[in-house]
Amino acid sequence: MIRGILIHLDRTLWIRSDHKHSIWHLGLDLFRKHVLGVDGNRLSLLLSAVVCQQVDFDRLGRSTPVSSLQSINQLLHTTVGAEGFDRIILLPLIKSTDLFYEDEGKRLIIEVISDSLRVGGPQGYLRHSLVRIEAEVSRLSKLFKTSDETINEHTQSAILQSVERNLIYHHLDTLLSKGFGEMLVGFPERESSQSIQDLYKLIQNLGKESIQKLRNAFLIWMKQIGNRIVGVGYETSEQREKEDEEMIEKLIEFKLKMNDLVKICFESEREMFHVVKEAFESFINQRQNKPAELIAKYLDQKLRQGNRNMTDIELDQCLNQVLILFRYTQGKDIFEEFYKRDLSKRLLLSKSASIDTERNMVMKLKEECGGGFTAKLETMFRDIETSVDINNSYQTVLKKHKEHEEERSIELNVSVLTAGSWPSHHTAELQINLPNELNSSLKNFENFYQSKYLGRKLKWNHLLGQFILSASFHGSGGKIKKKELSVSTYQGIILLLFNEIESHESLGFEKIVEMSGLPVGEAARTLQSLACGKVRVLVKTPKGKDVNQTDCFSLNHEFKHDNFKIKINQIQFKETVMERQCTTKKVVTERSTLLQLSIVRIMKSRKQMKHHELVMEIINQLKDRFSVQPKEIKVGIESLIGRDYIERVDGSMDEYHYLA
Repeated sequence: MIRGILIHLDRTLWIRSDHKHSIWHLGLDLFRKHVLGVDGNRLSLLLSAVVCQQVDFDRLGRSTPVSSLQSINQLLHTTVGAEGFDRIILLPLIKSTDLFYEDEGKRLIIEVISDSLRVGGPQGYLRHSLVRIEAEVSRLSKLFKTSDETINEHTQSAILQSVERNLIYHHLDTLLSKGFGEMLVGFPERESSQSIQDLYKLIQNLGKESIQKLRNAFLIWMKQIGNRIVGVGYETSEQREKEDEEMIEKLIEFKLKMNDLVKICFESEREMFHVVKEAFESFINQRQNKPAELIAKYLDQKLRQGNRNMTDIELDQCLNQVLILFRYTQGKDIFEEFYKRDLSKRLLLSKSASIDTERNMVMKLKEECGGGFTAKLETMFRDIETSVDINNSYQTVLKKHKEHEEERSIELNVSVLTAGSWPSHHTAELQINLPNELNSSLKNFENFYQSKYLGRKLKWNHLLGQFILSASFHGSGGKIKKKELSVSTYQGIILLLFNEIESHESLGFEKIVEMSGLPVGEAARTLQSLACGKVRVLVKTPKGKDVNQTDCFSLNHEFKHDNFKIKINQIQFKETVMERQCTTKKVVTERSTLLQLSIVRIMKSRKQMKHHELVMEIINQLKDRFSVQPKEIKVGIESLIGRDYIERVDGSMDEYHYLA
């Protein structure tokens, strides 16, 4: 109004004067000095108190004079600008906001700690905090919005920081320790998933320290769950052995769940994926070599089943998931030994669901660990292919020589294996007594092979051999029933012993052991499969499920079966603790050799090194195969010093010199 009255004077006088302010600016200056004052004027303090009080009333749900507050805000922005508004309104408002939410945060967090149902636990507290923040955004937009977006953002940021600081930051440790684990356990249920997202959203504005606290809490929780899955601290219990059978499946499920959690709740944050990786690398290696062994066993199961229970795409995805767990394990040499043992059985016994899938898995391992890791595995495949060609050549030779008509009556199929590439348990020799016809065929094949490959020598191994026998059973009605039996070498040897006696006669256990040359334990297990299993081609006297050394056996002439071709399974026995220990011990011995070779190779190249430098170099070289401890390195160094490969530098206990 005053400006309107003096508008003519303002226009004419201001234009002619070089030293006078416009009446508008003059009025603003007088208002600032005499009405609001510069420092601590009573009206300024009153405005501050009124605004803070009315904002608190609004937070409590009471009615507030919105238009009056808006007018005050506009007046101050117009007269004193952003700097004056901060001094008169924003700074006092921040203090009152601190007091309001500090009190509310303390009160509600006590109820969270005491498990009060009124708050709804940590999840309810987080929901309440988000509601409060959203309400503050709305309130600020309603009461303090100006035409200057920079001022609006500055005001909103300052107030929201106060809310987040007092509701979340000051109580973050309690929220993480009290409720975060429950939220993670509940994922992927909608409520738990939303609570984790809420927590992540609230923490993001609190700085790196708070985000790191969240990552650490996530890491600790995953380690706790992972340790339970892996069985840390319960390695020797009987219950643990049963749970070990499901360990890899559970680890895969847990890994997939954590990946989904990071994608959904943590917005695919790269650092969170690193936390997942760190957790798995930690707990999967807590039981030394066991997970690596079980990964190999799990792959054996899947490669035998193939796509019977899943599609080819699902099977490939499963193999990739197992490969991720393999990547985390430090005992890759343990995995290699058990995987090689199982692969040999799948190849020699034709138990693989798909050779293409087998090759694909080896290629995955090659890409992961390099050609040196899979060299022996690839040789095993080549041996199987080469054996097919050798057998075809042998059959061609037999057809050309009529004098070998007897050998042609036995369809011989030999797998010729490279001794150094196949597991050692396949080269163990048993002095078993083979049928004369088979011995003759094996001798002829050996002569053929040595004439084709000069200088090579064959060593026969019958452990995983198989027989296909034609059998005739004379029933009580006089009708002869013919069957084709697929059996193991040991089963075949025992069954053929009954060709040497009358059909009504029987053989005692000790006689069978003597005639077959089988060890007592192997003979008992084989007879049990023939006389006590589902397919009983022998009759045991006296009856019973167990085989004793006083038992007698005879052919079961009343044998009946719907199929002409019958597979008689050998009694399956799990690897004993001793056998697993032998496999592990073999790998440990190889580790010692590799460790010493690594020391010699490094010292030969560097000539002289400090102890700590040598240790770090060794750990770096061997990390892709197994984890080596400084104590083991020290033992290897002392062994090489004792054998004059290296020596300590004169006057120094922690420096070594290579001896040529």
